[in-house]
Amino acid sequence: MSQYRSAYIADIIILNLFIMYIFTFLIALCATFAVGQTTSYPVYEGVFGGTTHVQSITFPTGAEAWAGFSNNNTEIYPLSFANGGKITFKASASAAANLKFRFEANPHPNVEPSYDTANTPITAAVGTYTVTIPTQGANTFNSALLYIVERDITVNISEVKITANAGDPNTNATLSDLQVDNTTIAGFSGTVTSYTYKLPKGTITVPQITTATATQAAGGATTTITQATAIPGNATVLVTAPDGTTTETYTVSFKDVLPSTAAPTPPARNAADVISLYSDAYTDVASNFDAGWCGANSVEEISVAGNATTAFLGNACQGIVLNTAVDASTFTNYHVDIFIEAGTDLDGKTFNLKFVGTPTSVFKEVNHDLNALQPNVGEWVSFDGTVDLSTMGGFKEFGVTTNLANGVYYDNLYAYKGTPLSLGETDNGISIYPNPFTNHIEISAAQAVNQVRVYNIAGQEVLQAAPHAASFRLDTTNLSKGVYLLSLESNGKSTTAKMVK
Repeated sequence: MSQYRSAYIADIIILNLFIMYIFTFLIALCATFAVGQTTSYPVYEGVFGGTTHVQSITFPTGAEAWAGFSNNNTEIYPLSFANGGKITFKASASAAANLKFRFEANPHPNVEPSYDTANTPITAAVGTYTVTIPTQGANTFNSALLYIVERDITVNISEVKITANAGDPNTNATLSDLQVDNTTIAGFSGTVTSYTYKLPKGTITVPQITTATATQAAGGATTTITQATAIPGNATVLVTAPDGTTTETYTVSFKDVLPSTAAPTPPARNAADVISLYSDAYTDVASNFDAGWCGANSVEEISVAGNATTAFLGNACQGIVLNTAVDASTFTNYHVDIFIEAGTDLDGKTFNLKFVGTPTSVFKEVNHDLNALQPNVGEWVSFDGTVDLSTMGGFKEFGVTTNLANGVYYDNLYAYKGTPLSLGETDNGISIYPNPFTNHIEISAAQAVNQVRVYNIAGQEVLQAAPHAASFRLDTTNLSKGVYLLSLESNGKSTTAKMVK
């Protein structure tokens, strides 16, 4: 499976918009101190991952998804934002673009703790920008990075200043570390006081907060831990600053919403009949699995019952870019297993797939309206259907788009050709597809199917047929969107399958 990384090797430039490159470069080597504040000037003149500069900065096509710009002025380190800070700079761009700054404890691979600013939109006109840095507790940083989100856009940036706010440590009631069962909570920051700690469904043992370190512990700050007593439930940490009156409360909410079982095992298929993007059952095509289409770190690989599974994180989409284009023109079907966290409201929620060819103007989309389909949340659900890839002689990219950020997981994502995935009582040798369906359902069996009945979610019969054939198509044009139960009688046996339209 793909792994994600942040790498730092160096390149880029801080320069003036017009012809002030030399002047800006000299300024950037300076460090000054104002009353109550510390100001540092980074020099983002080192490239890594394929970025380039010619008195400007770019994120060109062909650069790695994680490529960016690193500061080479080591005199600014260590950086500390115990009381917050800001970044100011001047910039313009050849087209709409976004910049993001990142601070890490040390250069790769020792990157944690780290902090990412929000994306800052840059316009064509010269502008002055300010990015606020919230308090980072006791964290210190020895690596400062800069990223451009969009590719092939020229950005001019100059007069970058990083300012750390001064403050009174006597009133600092933040944490520098928060651990559950001896492991620091993912994404921990002293500025974030509320966390959701996800557990597999059915977890009985309540996790414990084992470490809660006050930023100003050496100055006399104290912590009081109240453990959760059940799942779901909350644990809290009350931090009291050295002054004895300033307090802050951190809350950890434990919820059992993660899949406790692995996704269904796909059927065995010939290697030539499968293009696997993500599955332990098949050999995946080589790819940049998290290509940063909607920002870095769109997904994370987790283990579910010993099986590798993809967790979709906070971005709106994930891009997968194959190392080499493959011919998918004879492939007719797609498959993916998804798990939506229990308790999720599906109103307005979608899970969409997009095949992109060469050139990128050639594409095919498969859209799933989850509110209409009403899959069972808290359970694995298989989407298995047909897709016309006849124009995909150069299948090169794939996209997953969903607004179920931080609440959906998937496995067994692949395209295939041949017999579709059978549903229901497979020992009867009956295959039913696609699912979800639109205007028809294809049914094939080892022996003739004598009776077909379709029931809606209320148990009412809405469609019936007597095909007396082993293979046939069931017309479902008049069925409304929703969940249905399909019942078949063949060879004296009954087969049922849950279907969605």
